[in-house]
Amino acid sequence: MDARLIAVPVALQRYVDAPPLAIRQRDVAAALAIATHARVLVFSVESELALLPQALTVEQKIDAYAKGFPAGVDVETRVIGGKASDVIVHAIEDVGADLVVAGTHSKRSTLDVNLGSTASALTRLAVPLILLRPTPDDEERARKMMVPHEPTLFAY
Repeated sequence: MDARLIAVPVALQRYVDAPPLAIRQRDVAAALAIATHARVLVFSVESELALLPQALTVEQKIDAYAKGFPAGVDVETRVIGGKASDVIVHAIEDVGADLVVAGTHSKRSTLDVNLGSTASALTRLAVPLILLRPTPDDEERARKMMVPHEPTLFAY
């Protein structure tokens, strides 16, 4: 495989920090980028809803996420707006990615029983796709990252 551009769509908007699945995506993409001398383009979708006002913005999170790639890997980031399953597919097509390293984490409809809606849409791309699924431990750790452990809103 001769990849020149590896696309990495990551879900960062609902989490306090990068969830475990996103970290595994980064590890796989980094290994492939090093092996093939490819560039990496990380995408995330902007959230219109600020679940945790004190949390970092998606732009800040994606920049921090990109800094976790090993030295020597050429990484670019983009935050895009819209419905993830639509805009990520279009963004990947627009940049001409040679490979996609994605994760799946949700089951929102009966059509997406085994994949989330974004992962399901990615399977229709004419680009090789590496799809990572979370382990039960990944899912539990991600849930803890979505909701603060100590509710400070209702402190008495």
